[in-house]
Amino acid sequence: MTADATRGATERFSGEQIQSMVHDFYARVQTDDLLGPVFGERIEDWPPHLERMILFWRAVLRSEHNYTLSPRGNPLMLHRAIPEITRPHFERWLALFGDVVDGIYEPGAAADVKRAAAGIAANLSRHLPHCVDPHGPGAGGA
Repeated sequence: MTADATRGATERFSGEQIQSMVHDFYARVQTDDLLGPVFGERIEDWPPHLERMILFWRAVLRSEHNYTLSPRGNPLMLHRAIPEITRPHFERWLALFGDVVDGIYEPGAAADVKRAAAGIAANLSRHLPHCVDPHGPGAGGA
């Protein structure tokens, strides 16, 4: 990313907005009937997780280089270890995330954040055997 693009990203996606986005989103996740139990079984200490996610989204949206992988493993490995994750989990994750993003960002910036989130969800879910898209290749349907 060029210096001008980085400067534009820091203006479009402030650190305060990213922090609000992460905190608001995970507050909803914790009380969600579908996602809450999955996260609740795995995250014992929420503040470090939230801080890691803030750094992750700062890296995604602002090209900052402070994010480091969890000591427990990379995101793909961690998600593969959760057998109950199915496509509806990713769909719910995206819906909740989109609602939060729409409440924080201007429409153009919100669309960019949601596009990034959709790409992340697609990348994670495509590698999980229990998340195969029923309409994707090899589905056998029309």
